[in-house]
Amino acid sequence: MVLKLPAAVVSRCTLIIIALLLTACGDGIKSSERGGEVIKSPNDGRDYRSLVLDNGLKVLLISDPQTDKSAAALDVGVGSAQDPADREGLAHFLEHMLFLGTDNYPEPEAYQAYISAHSGSHNAYTAFENTNYFFDIEPEYLAGGLDRFSRFFVAPLFTEAYVEREKNAVYSEYKSKLKNEYRRSLDALRQEVNPAHPMAKFSVGNLQTLADRDDDKVRDDLLAFYNKHYSAEVMSLVVLGRESLPELEQMVRSRFAEIPSPEVASNEITVPLFEVDKLPGFMQVKSLKDVRSLSLAFPIPSQRQFYRSKPALFVGDMLGHEGEGSLLEYLKQQGLAEGLSAGAGLDYNGGGLFNISVSLTAKGEANWSQVVEAVFQAVNRFKQHGMNEQMFAQQRQLMDIRFRYQEKAAAIHTVSGLAGQLKKYPASEVLSAPYMLDVYKPELVEQLLTFISPDNAMITLTSRTVNTDKVTELYHTDYSYQPTGGWAQVGTNSAITMPAANDFIAEDFSLLNDKAEAQLPQKIIDNQRYQLWYGADQQFRIPKGEVRATLRSDDAQQSADHAVKLLLLTALADDSLNSFSYPAMLAGLEFDVSATTRGLSLKVAGYTDKQPLLLKALLDGLQQPTYSQTRFNNIKDEFRRGWANADYQPPYGRLVTALNESLMLHYWSEKQLLAAIESVELTDVLTYRQQFFSQAAMEMLVYGNYSEQQAKDFAELTVSSLSLGGGNPGENTVVVLPAEKNWSRTVAVNHNDAAGLLYVQGRSDGYDERALMGVTAQLLKAPFYSSLRTEQQLGYIVYGVPKVTLKVPGLMLLVQSPTASPEKIESSMLAFIAGFAEQVEIEGEEAFIRQRQALVAAVAKEPENLSQQSGIYWRQIALGYDDFEMREQLISHIEAVEYQQWLSFYRQRFVGQLDRTLWLQTESPAFTSPLQAVPLGSVVEFKAQQQYYHYK
Repeated sequence: MVLKLPAAVVSRCTLIIIALLLTACGDGIKSSERGGEVIKSPNDGRDYRSLVLDNGLKVLLISDPQTDKSAAALDVGVGSAQDPADREGLAHFLEHMLFLGTDNYPEPEAYQAYISAHSGSHNAYTAFENTNYFFDIEPEYLAGGLDRFSRFFVAPLFTEAYVEREKNAVYSEYKSKLKNEYRRSLDALRQEVNPAHPMAKFSVGNLQTLADRDDDKVRDDLLAFYNKHYSAEVMSLVVLGRESLPELEQMVRSRFAEIPSPEVASNEITVPLFEVDKLPGFMQVKSLKDVRSLSLAFPIPSQRQFYRSKPALFVGDMLGHEGEGSLLEYLKQQGLAEGLSAGAGLDYNGGGLFNISVSLTAKGEANWSQVVEAVFQAVNRFKQHGMNEQMFAQQRQLMDIRFRYQEKAAAIHTVSGLAGQLKKYPASEVLSAPYMLDVYKPELVEQLLTFISPDNAMITLTSRTVNTDKVTELYHTDYSYQPTGGWAQVGTNSAITMPAANDFIAEDFSLLNDKAEAQLPQKIIDNQRYQLWYGADQQFRIPKGEVRATLRSDDAQQSADHAVKLLLLTALADDSLNSFSYPAMLAGLEFDVSATTRGLSLKVAGYTDKQPLLLKALLDGLQQPTYSQTRFNNIKDEFRRGWANADYQPPYGRLVTALNESLMLHYWSEKQLLAAIESVELTDVLTYRQQFFSQAAMEMLVYGNYSEQQAKDFAELTVSSLSLGGGNPGENTVVVLPAEKNWSRTVAVNHNDAAGLLYVQGRSDGYDERALMGVTAQLLKAPFYSSLRTEQQLGYIVYGVPKVTLKVPGLMLLVQSPTASPEKIESSMLAFIAGFAEQVEIEGEEAFIRQRQALVAAVAKEPENLSQQSGIYWRQIALGYDDFEMREQLISHIEAVEYQQWLSFYRQRFVGQLDRTLWLQTESPAFTSPLQAVPLGSVVEFKAQQQYYHYK
């Protein structure tokens, strides 16, 4: 269990996303192929070809002979903005329906079953002005996947029976998010935007908007919408496979040339987002959770055409900067804020929004107008200073580096992202455009800043205590709106300054160990205080690396009180390093310090050149003589509110959390942590810090572009800086559920949906049992989804997956439903389990072998980048697999599972009376468990009475 300060994480993640969306230009290598030149990173070994089919379909082909997964994505230039006024949610409903049968593959589960049987995954999403469909699969089955996928866009069936059923799935999706704070706030905003603007429409859909009406069947509207909007002219396709570019082109032309291409009207939106009298405006939104936030949204022109100069980059960087002299640092010093993000948000054909979001303290909520004033003071400072060539050159240098040393992402994410980008950028620049920054135009920054002004702002204050006088119909959000103003003459603030030059930008990109052979990490130091593993990367050959460490002590596991003190220590250290961490993040470096069930986890990663600076800063942050009492109070309050909000998590998430709490001895619940934090003071944290370090031992992995001596230097620096004393590192322990017994537990949630989770634990933690349970999960996950979601329509959230707790295998079945009771969910699960062996027998041994091979392929999948490889090694070290053979051992045991052997295992373990199970459910007025499970009662007492698996 890793816990982190919520506000800090949200702020940093938001800013990382903004940074990645911004552009710069590097010296690219041109891959010349018939159909177009595609500029790619010098670190990219794939081959590319762009082309346009006769029907107007834009295509990007990617040949990667080394890929473990082939993938494809098709993006359609139609989204919720195009929903008919009387059929809100139709684009989203159509997305659902395309998965449920086509002319050549009429069975509703045909596509999903084929993908699942070949170690693949699939999904789709509907956005404001586009819909994106994507899948990945074992490379040798790409052609079959494309066969099924292509028919979505040629001849879907829209079978009447599934039209009726899938309405319930859309309704379940809508109901599952009724208490989602983002959806609730968006629902309030929709009431105040221009009613003529598509943003005012309800994008999800429900049983009312999708209902059949007199002389107006929703299926007819689906067909009309599909025929009108699903044109090859507004589609872009990306296919990645092991095949050569000519082979991929033939695969695409033979399958996608049939897509019709009716003329599609422009999707440009000409009406303003807000009517003239709405801005400046002030909204108050009452939250369900105990949250406090302030957002400022400014309508702006679309920024798409400025991708070579990206003015929003510079405005977002200045306002969202977290370093010394930043707006956020000033607000923290005043005790007003915990986090801040800024940048362009929604961008559509005709307009967009620039957003500034601030996570407030209690003082900040009470004095929100001071926060607004500080924001406009920062804006005015930037208007005075403007963007200069030095700022432009630094940002260009950063993007140059990112593009030059770009790493692979997972195939499915690659194709999905590029399919969307193929419509935004010229095909030759589809890879480079997000990094392109080659046109210096400070006047564009000045122009954008004219829209970031007090008279163009919609300001929204969100908390539990705001004043409201309206309620939205769909998400039942209490809110209010009134015209506002008063910040036109705020001036500037000398405490808020422009970002300084970034000292963390790498300068030395030389690669070490050119002559070293590829090898597994080696343990090069092993003493009482620490163990050090070192590995020189020879696979990815980039000037990056990762230093990972865990400071372990059994003292950290003794109580929730100790866990809270470590959590507060990590949050205080992280907060104190903000002036270092933010510019480091922009320069491609990252660090993390977090509390785990065993102690403290440290990580420094990215370009190796400046890592020693960042590691030293991190260690100094952990060892500061003291911290700000004001910051301690606010951080403590953030944790307290986060844990108090736990009951508002989605029901399925609460059940998974409760399962982990039930299985792991040192996993503390939110209620335990809440009780412990109340009495903890700053002096307690400082006292415990020295106690913990004096008793902690360290495990460290240094992997990447390092010498062995550098690895030793990192380890010695960490051990000496923190004065680690060594000691008992403690154990990880997992409950052994007793044989011949089933348990149940009811979990309180603050949600209208019901949910049920069935966990079946393996009978040992050996490779044989892990293989058998893994094969079971692989076989049933697709039919379980098809049966309980598609056929029975129990809910939108339905899945059956393997659940491995450390080394202990298990199976987890989960359903969240707006209509079914926990008893109905459980009985449906048990009925499926009871009949599943017969279903496997009907499909036969050949289908079993395909599924077994799909699992092998998933386990054998090679890492895409250095970070993934480092993570694989680190997880094996943490579990005690010093020989790094865990994956190979598991694969060999999976391959050894025979058809009849598995049938015997399944009948013995799952048919008839189950045992070693834990059933978790949301509260229900009256419930009789078909499992005849024993109520678990007190979780603390239950765990104290059980036996355990023990791991280092």
